[in-house]
Amino acid sequence: MTTSIKGKKQEKRANSGYIFCDTSRTLEVLSIHAELQTSKEYYSNPYYRAITKKENIPTPPWVPLLPGYCVIRKLCGQYIRLEIQSNNEEHLIYSWKIYENVEMSELIYSESNSDFFVSMKKYIKLSGKISIPDILGLHDPNIIYDLQLKVNSIYPHLFNITATKSQNKIAKLTTTMQKKGEKLLKKVSVISQPIICHGIEIKEPGMQLTPEETLALAVEYKALKKLEDTLRKRIKRAKTNNEYVKNLKYKLHEEKDQELLNN
Repeated sequence: MTTSIKGKKQEKRANSGYIFCDTSRTLEVLSIHAELQTSKEYYSNPYYRAITKKENIPTPPWVPLLPGYCVIRKLCGQYIRLEIQSNNEEHLIYSWKIYENVEMSELIYSESNSDFFVSMKKYIKLSGKISIPDILGLHDPNIIYDLQLKVNSIYPHLFNITATKSQNKIAKLTTTMQKKGEKLLKKVSVISQPIICHGIEIKEPGMQLTPEETLALAVEYKALKKLEDTLRKRIKRAKTNNEYVKNLKYKLHEEKDQELLNN
């Protein structure tokens, strides 16, 4: 599947497999998200919160259900696109489409209603322990963080969010790579033919990578970037030391010349 370029799909791992989050969609925060609440009515339920009767389990987080949140899963041999939408400021609509192939060019069935994807689960006759929140990735800490962060941009009093150093680094790296990718593809669009950059062919729609390849590439990039920064600091330090030595020699020569004049 396609990864990490703006307008494409970004892969994230959950307990039940890979989730492909469509990052081209804009998340929307509605008035119903102003308060942390749940409702028995699916269409007006702005948050999901896991219910557990087990002891010694941390309080489950409030997970915002935001219009624009869209994931793609492979279940029962079929590719399913699930998206949260809204028909107004009060009601949520759950839209799902089933495709025959990974390119999603052959639509098998689609439906939109307010049942929190229950009809989808029944349609594909999904059995086992996997739940709809699992399918949507609503137990994934990274996804929860992203959704809560979006709500906090509108209602900053709801969540006490502190981004980890790792999360900040991933967010910064993703933004950097998106900008670099857009810049490269813009060059291709101008000349209307592929170009070669550092031995890599640049062409539409971008590079297709598996989650493992994306992870390895990100780690490799950060390692090389760190090495580059280290070398740059060493060069700067060497130049500073060189200037210091030159100034010291010049000063010594001046002192020697002054001493000769005095004698």
